[in-house]
Amino acid sequence: MRSGTYQGQFTNGMRHGYGVRQSVPYGMAVVVRSPLRTSLSSLRSEHSNGTVAPDSPASPAPDSPPPDAASTASLGEGAEGAEGADEAAPFEADIDATTTETYMGEWKNDKRSGFGVSERSSGLRYEGEWLDNLRHGYGCTTLPDGHREEGKYRHNVLVKGTKRRVLPLKSNKVRQKVEHSVEGAQRAAAIARQKAEIAASR
Repeated sequence: MRSGTYQGQFTNGMRHGYGVRQSVPYGMAVVVRSPLRTSLSSLRSEHSNGTVAPDSPASPAPDSPPPDAASTASLGEGAEGAEGADEAAPFEADIDATTTETYMGEWKNDKRSGFGVSERSSGLRYEGEWLDNLRHGYGCTTLPDGHREEGKYRHNVLVKGTKRRVLPLKSNKVRQKVEHSVEGAQRAAAIARQKAEIAASR
């Protein structure tokens, strides 16, 4: 199973700081959840689909970056766990198998958190605040047809904004907060691209 690539900052082997993640097509990122088959002749466990689990989940991979490093990692064969299917699809339930996604922005403890920009090859784009891989806070989603929904998101759901009819007075306050968050997301994306370039040059 493949999950994509990440270029940017790491802390303790996790994406943390600023970085850019490029997914593989969603059709290739499907996670097969199956029971483990334990091998009696090895300290490793084998999934029923033939892939082998790491020796110890607590030990870092031999090619993992040193703690607090800015570097590039290719997240291939199972390196990202379930993120390829569950968490990389923070919005839009039905995603075409050929769709790819690029996220540029802040990461905390291996998850999109803070300000960032997510762009899909389908034309879907979100600029704003994130928390634990979900749209959370103020932001703007631009749909493939060009329509926009902007406002306050809570756990990936628009709770206050242009999708709902709000009072004009509150609308201006929400609009200002959205604009501030979009600007923050664009700044974070620019910093993430710089960090990715630095990581790629090492």
